[in-house]
Amino acid sequence: MLILLDINFTILYIFLRNAHYYWYLLKEFDTSNLKDQNENVCGIFSNDINLSENSSSKEICKKFMYIYDNLNKIHKKGATEKTITDEDCHFINYWLNDNLKENNINSSICVNNFYDKLKSKNETFFSSSTKLED
Repeated sequence: MLILLDINFTILYIFLRNAHYYWYLLKEFDTSNLKDQNENVCGIFSNDINLSENSSSKEICKKFMYIYDNLNKIHKKGATEKTITDEDCHFINYWLNDNLKENNINSSICVNNFYDKLKSKNETFFSSSTKLED
């Protein structure tokens, strides 16, 4: 049974209809396939955005890149350009906020700020024009 509280709730959590897909994506986390360049991006990025230097912030960054990369690969198969859907962005937003809070990392970081800073470190990797949060 789904109880809709208001239109914002409906829009922001619409990604839940694909929960089985996102759950599978998270279950299969394999950051070992990230290129060394991306490993370096997460190291530089963590220092630049003033995240704590503990290993969890670097892991969150690597997993964020893993999620983004895999969502782009899936959507690229059906289109000529890589793209992330609005639902994907809502999921990534939810996932990132949850992980920042779970690891007691400054959760006041705006998701778009997180993404923009990361994108500035590797523009070719982050090619989607879809915003993570409006």
